[in-house]
Amino acid sequence: MFEYSITYVKKLTNSKGASLRGHCDVKPFRLSAELLIDYYSKGNDGLIAHEVEHYIQHLKTLTMLPFLYKLSKKFRLWAEIAAYKKQLEYSTDKEEDEFEFAVYLSRCYDLDISSLDAYNILTG
Repeated sequence: MFEYSITYVKKLTNSKGASLRGHCDVKPFRLSAELLIDYYSKGNDGLIAHEVEHYIQHLKTLTMLPFLYKLSKKFRLWAEIAAYKKQLEYSTDKEEDEFEFAVYLSRCYDLDISSLDAYNILTG
């Protein structure tokens, strides 16, 4: 009933053509998900945990994740912070990854947030 599959793809991009390392493909009103992982990130357990966290969020929001994520920057920030925190549990260099993820949060998610603010939220 609650299930996800992992598919490794050679070229993973978002709707704007930007490269991605992972994506949780969920649909409203559906309990399943396909986790798309960049082929060159195969074996990156932290990235898989990040995308599984988005799947869990999808279930917790009664399958409304796609709507909430798109419509609310506040929700999108909450969702990504939770997913990056899960990913950090697998980090071999937590300090470096915290900085890198803060930069991603400030540049890649249309959140209108600085890297410093993102870092403080992520590590706070």
